Amino acid sequence: QVLGFFNTFSICSSRPTPNQTACFLAGKPNPSRARARGRGRASLHPTNTARAMGPQEASPPPPPRLRVTVCHQVDKAAYLAPGGEKLKLHGVDALPLPTGDTVRLVCISDTHNLHADLRLPRGDVLIHAGDVLTESGLRHVRRDEATRVILEVLPDGVRLFEEFARWFGSQPFESKVLIGGNHDLVLEGLGQQDVQAILDKYTTFGQCHYLIGQETTLAGGLRVFGSPFAAYSSHNDAFFHDNPKYTVAEGVDVVVTHMPAVLPKEGAVKLQPIAQAALQAGAKLHVGGHCHWAWGLHFATRGTQCLPSVVASNSGSHWLDKSSMCSATGERLDLQDAHMGGYNTKNPCIVCDVLHCRQDPTAQAELPITTSPRPSLLLFSPPA
Repeated sequence: QVLGFFNTFSICSSRPTPNQTACFLAGKPNPSRARARGRGRASLHPTNTARAMGPQEASPPPPPRLRVTVCHQVDKAAYLAPGGEKLKLHGVDALPLPTGDTVRLVCISDTHNLHADLRLPRGDVLIHAGDVLTESGLRHVRRDEATRVILEVLPDGVRLFEEFARWFGSQPFESKVLIGGNHDLVLEGLGQQDVQAILDKYTTFGQCHYLIGQETTLAGGLRVFGSPFAAYSSHNDAFFHDNPKYTVAEGVDVVVTHMPAVLPKEGAVKLQPIAQAALQAGAKLHVGGHCHWAWGLHFATRGTQCLPSVVASNSGSHWLDKSSMCSATGERLDLQDAHMGGYNTKNPCIVCDVLHCRQDPTAQAELPITTSPRPSLLLFSPPA
């Protein structure tokens, strides 16, 4: 204790150089590079730093928040019964009780850093169909201007995903499934191994599965295929592929992609490529997002087959400036929303009871990643 006090006293008493000060506070060996990566990060003056470095400081201050109008938490859920043809809206505490021959899936998507705006009901599996963040390539990643290859994920991008992982990992579901979306360049830049490691680090309940064009078997034997790839049409192009081919094995129960399988079009429906793959596999449900305006339940049919497809986007369709933004906490996690804009949370989660005979598999196997799929049709992409 005496030595620690002496060291702290020595640091605070001798006037450090700006580089030494930034290195001490950030815990990084190369502060000039760290400042170059963090856009808009203020430089540290030695005198001010010495005042902030007292021995009583135990941890860095919490990250800054963007203050916005407070709005109500979304505490409703749209419910789809087995074989149901319509969604029925309930309070999250007033849903019909599940039966023993079903698995309850709680489906969300396009939360765009506003996951705390949702109050979720109880269930067996939580599925997030992408767009955890609001990354357009101009916020928290650095790309090569010519090739658009992601060169670096900036610290604020990692922090934002960690904030989500802390929330997602604490939700009381036995299994949780996540895929990326076209606003998730941070996830694409980190790669599957690092994203899964962050999820594992913050998971305090159940198990999280991050899927990139692959299948996993959840507790109870439910087989889920997940892929983020699609031919997105705007500069929000994480996981872009101009002609994705989805390899969905026969017998898969649930298919999750960011691009919806079915979209309403002029009074009819338009099937996306993933719909054919899911029908071919005999899937019981497709979960998607991306097209906020298409939130709800749709059906893909082929002969006598009928595949329910839910678009679970929680954000509204309108891109808003700061004056129109709100959140249940009165804060926005992404400070870039202040000058780049963002969405508000509008739509409830979708709860689906899927018929399934529970099993006790001795091992959980994940199939290897397949070649990236991406739909050849791109119908919708948000403007930021």
